[in-house]
Amino acid sequence: FSELHRLALHHPHYWTLKNERQLAATYTSPPITLKKAVKKILRWSNDFKIKNAGTLHGIGGWYSFFTNEQEFLSTRPPNELSKELWQNFIFPLAEPLQVQPGDSLHFTLNMHREMINAAPIWVWETSLNQKSIFRQSSFEGMPISQPLL
Repeated sequence: FSELHRLALHHPHYWTLKNERQLAATYTSPPITLKKAVKKILRWSNDFKIKNAGTLHGIGGWYSFFTNEQEFLSTRPPNELSKELWQNFIFPLAEPLQVQPGDSLHFTLNMHREMINAAPIWVWETSLNQKSIFRQSSFEGMPISQPLL
């Protein structure tokens, strides 16, 4: 199972998030404006103050779409959209982390728009109480065939 484990830990997953299971307050990232040229690497970073004790398995998120600054579609929990089309996402941690109220979690997410196997490369880094814990990348979880190498 080691290869499947590696694939699962280094790839974002689609998931249904529930507000009551959040361990910290939500973060709203700056918008990506698709009318303008988009950078080759997009980066988001945030510090979360843990408010509920628990086991952290990953960092979850959702999409919101806007036109003329008006939100017209969102997968924000509770998501009432079709689960076959619109899900939340989670970036898993390499190992579960036990967290306590007051802990400081820093999370950085990079999306490299260079496509490999028709997918962007995601890199996420997690630190807890100013100690670097995990650095993961979807590149490490991609099954790459010999001809691509």
